[in-house]
Amino acid sequence: MKRSVEDQLKYFFALHNYRSRIGGAEMHYFFVEGKEAYRHGLYIASATCLLIGIEASVRALHAYHLRGVDDLNLNPGQTLSNALLHKARCVGLKIEILAMEGEEEFERKMAPGQQLREPVEIVRLRNNLCHGNVKEFFTHIEDQGTFFTPKALKKVCEQLLNISKPWAEEIGRFNDEVLFNKYQQDD
Repeated sequence: MKRSVEDQLKYFFALHNYRSRIGGAEMHYFFVEGKEAYRHGLYIASATCLLIGIEASVRALHAYHLRGVDDLNLNPGQTLSNALLHKARCVGLKIEILAMEGEEEFERKMAPGQQLREPVEIVRLRNNLCHGNVKEFFTHIEDQGTFFTPKALKKVCEQLLNISKPWAEEIGRFNDEVLFNKYQQDD
């Protein structure tokens, strides 16, 4: 189906709002690619791109706060975890935005002393999908067997896209209010 020029422009601006909100290519392209993959029905690619974008942005913003934006060592060994989310919260990121739809236990799991026990949903999902563990998305049909199709991730992708927009806005807020002010004072 051919889209009108107006629809194409709306889509372009919606897609590239990630860049205007987030800024750094080390973060925003994961969201752009995740949204594009979803649009084309590539749900594994979409989910993993969005999760990696969230992970990269949390890790980068935490590093920028501690060591400055010119430090290129973004600690690639540090993956998305409750502990990293807690560190990000301590420097001023509103990580509660990353609670998945219906996740009532997010704050309990993030409480001091609980962070190493049970991962919040986005961390659990990241760990499973980025390691290829898709068993929770298997479908069983009697007399046909158990199988996995990427379409089983469609709802997860939609949830991640719903988180990504406010998360991008939070990244923009953090860049403008926290990082800018911190490094403006240092000059």
